[in-house]
Amino acid sequence: MKLILCFLVLILLIGSSKSSSPHDLIPPHNSVGVIQKYITIGSTTIADKWLTLTPKNQNSKGSLWGKKPNQYRNWEATFQFMINGISKEGGDGMGFWYTHSPLQLGDLFGSNQKFTGLGVFLHTNPLDGEGERIQVMIGDGRKVYDKTLDGANVISHECETKLRNKGLLKLHIKLNQNELEVLYDTTKSGNWDSCIKIPNVNLPTGYYFGFSAKTSELFDNHILREFTVINVDSSKEEERIQQKVTTNNGLQNSNIKVKEVFGIELSQYTEIQNQYDELLTYTETLLNKVDKFTKAHAELYALEKFLSSLQEFVKQNTHDIFDLKRQIDTELTKYISLIAKDHREVDRLVRTFRNNISELSTLLTRSSRKTSGIADSIKDETIKLRQDVQKEGHSIGWIIIIIQVIFVLIFIMRKNKSSKKDKYY
Repeated sequence: MKLILCFLVLILLIGSSKSSSPHDLIPPHNSVGVIQKYITIGSTTIADKWLTLTPKNQNSKGSLWGKKPNQYRNWEATFQFMINGISKEGGDGMGFWYTHSPLQLGDLFGSNQKFTGLGVFLHTNPLDGEGERIQVMIGDGRKVYDKTLDGANVISHECETKLRNKGLLKLHIKLNQNELEVLYDTTKSGNWDSCIKIPNVNLPTGYYFGFSAKTSELFDNHILREFTVINVDSSKEEERIQQKVTTNNGLQNSNIKVKEVFGIELSQYTEIQNQYDELLTYTETLLNKVDKFTKAHAELYALEKFLSSLQEFVKQNTHDIFDLKRQIDTELTKYISLIAKDHREVDRLVRTFRNNISELSTLLTRSSRKTSGIADSIKDETIKLRQDVQKEGHSIGWIIIIIQVIFVLIFIMRKNKSSKKDKYY
């Protein structure tokens, strides 16, 4: 019984260092595990090794927000990220958030411009022409980041460092006793370089962790690989407890120390620790299998649900489908019959039309011949009439001359008669 109790104590003391916070995101990722802790918004997608906030597309926005508020008064957050693209200049950039409430999608690195809390910005497309940089903004719900000024109106602390196309990089944010410090490792050396340190920062518990990113005409991949949060106060307490039972490397305890603390010999303690290490390894393997099983189970459940709905749909619509098929067959038969009938009628009309054309052609030929004969007759009559007119014209001329001679003779006779009367008197 004592061995079991000691084993449980060991798990609590040693295993607590390996426990994760409710905010941690550690690969391999799966949709079920991530969605249990975080809300994905916009273009954010989940893959085994990556959480992609924005793909390499123009005008994309994506964010990831924790569902549970942070309860650690003093904390340290570390995240591993990657920003890469093919253009010389990058997209807008990426933001880490610790705010009063989760933010909606917006234009400030993918989130709202007005917020209450902390914003750490990985600015990869500065308009001032200077280098890429890390910026810190403490929002009060009223301040607005002016993009045309690269935030100079609200940003009081920043440092320049290369962020794009550098592979996986790390950022470390510490909040301890109201002092905020931001460190980075962009050279993959394993050493942290201090970027920003701000005293007297009031960031209470109950706020939410989040990430967001945005692209515009220029675009990049904004990828989050890993995120961990440590309770600084808890870590200090664990350190204090472990110092009571460990010396040097923590595993070279003296027999006296082990006996004082656990009431067992060092050999028994070592055996228990070995059993614990084996159990830990087996547990990690089992957890990986559980994750895979959970993912497969979720996919199978979704497939089963889809097949069930499809089966129900087919069942409900089978009768209607057969009725529709019968109606289509009936209509097709009717239309085929009508088409055949119309075809015969068209043939008859074509033959009638051809006959009418033939008769019309014959009539036109006959009319042409008759018209030609009439024209010839009219021509002959015209010539004869012309000749008659010419003959009649000569006779009329002589008649007119004779009448004129008669009138002249009458005039002369009257004149002579009048002359004789005058002479008599």
